[in-house]
Amino acid sequence: MNGHLAMHCWCDATRRQQTASCSTVVPSSKPRNPARQGRRSTDRVTGPKTTVAASLDFESRASHSLVVRVSDRDDATLTDEAIVAIYVNDVAEPVLMITTPIKAGATSVSLAILSDSLFDATTDLNIADLQLRMGDVQLSPKSRGKKGPVVSYTDVNGDGRLDLVVTFEVTSGSFAEQTDAEITLQGSLTNGSLFSSYSSVDILPGKGNGRGKK
Repeated sequence: MNGHLAMHCWCDATRRQQTASCSTVVPSSKPRNPARQGRRSTDRVTGPKTTVAASLDFESRASHSLVVRVSDRDDATLTDEAIVAIYVNDVAEPVLMITTPIKAGATSVSLAILSDSLFDATTDLNIADLQLRMGDVQLSPKSRGKKGPVVSYTDVNGDGRLDLVVTFEVTSGSFAEQTDAEITLQGSLTNGSLFSSYSSVDILPGKGNGRGKK
């Protein structure tokens, strides 16, 4: 067997976490962090069969190296090895702001997704893919039927850029009174990248005022 293997892979990741799969690589026998490595099974005759997505975090590591080993089907003494370099590109994370107090038992939440110099919340998001979660409470964008999700565009934080305000409705679970709870927004960007954004919020009694925090 002649030749030399040389491969590079670029993947996108948000500051928290982004999943990506590389269908041409096999992890080394001693991965640095086995819980976060992609894994695959390879048939000796037909080749690769399955690939499991690996979690990538730009802030943790901007690049990864995997070892690929191959051998000749008819002569196991003929082998070669290559290092696969994976470069993780940072992806903008939407910044969240709760625009109305969240009270215990609330059935809907108004959430602002802020634009900045690198991210336009009015055009860069797939609104239909958005999912909001806090513990066991799941929320999806409220729909007006054929008119689509309940959204508005306004400059929420006064920086001169239009932000996206989405009304979410509870699909499962129930808000209970608590302080400094983490709320998570997940979805996809129009360029195909996935994202997860986080904010903290107080869930107040049914009759009271609340506040979103960043």
